[in-house]
Amino acid sequence: MTRGRIQSEHFVQFFDTPDSRSRNVASYVSKTRDQRVLLVVRPVNWRLISVDLSRNGFDVDEALRSGRMAVKDADALLAIMGERKPNREIFMKEVASVVRQMALEGGVTIYGELVDLYATNAEFDGAMVIEGFWNELAQEIPMTLMCGYSAAHFVSAGTRGRLSEVCQAHAHTRAHDADLLAAWLLDTARLPFHDQPFSPQS
Repeated sequence: MTRGRIQSEHFVQFFDTPDSRSRNVASYVSKTRDQRVLLVVRPVNWRLISVDLSRNGFDVDEALRSGRMAVKDADALLAIMGERKPNREIFMKEVASVVRQMALEGGVTIYGELVDLYATNAEFDGAMVIEGFWNELAQEIPMTLMCGYSAAHFVSAGTRGRLSEVCQAHAHTRAHDADLLAAWLLDTARLPFHDQPFSPQS
């Protein structure tokens, strides 16, 4: 995604299991060098991700202590933003302000699953509003952003249109080759911007 001189990458990855999510997010974050990292994640997933980060040799405590990494509680954000129509002012205050501050120090790598909480509650309109907030921010600040969704949200026939809508809000779609449900959904959706194969765990 390029807007003038602003270059950002906003992609979506679908996961079959919490373990797959944690391993893939940890792999994604571990590849950052001097970049700042923001995780907007549920506490239950953060516990798994932090363990996998440590296994990858990433010093989680040092990153948090130095301010190189920040972790935002996605459950708490959902509670204050509104469970149906996300509040833009709160997003900008609680999330965008952190990204802007980090960007003063260099590049920013982000993982976000607030959208997945809206999808969990079948509030796909809310998820798309959040995606719009992210895309707006990506026009202002160079960043690499992974949005994570559970593939199970898109299994029913009634959600296939929503799957396409989510994918179209991103520059790329991804699924690890071990996540068979996610890979099948993306293949059957026949998305021209689906990355194949994707194996960061190997």
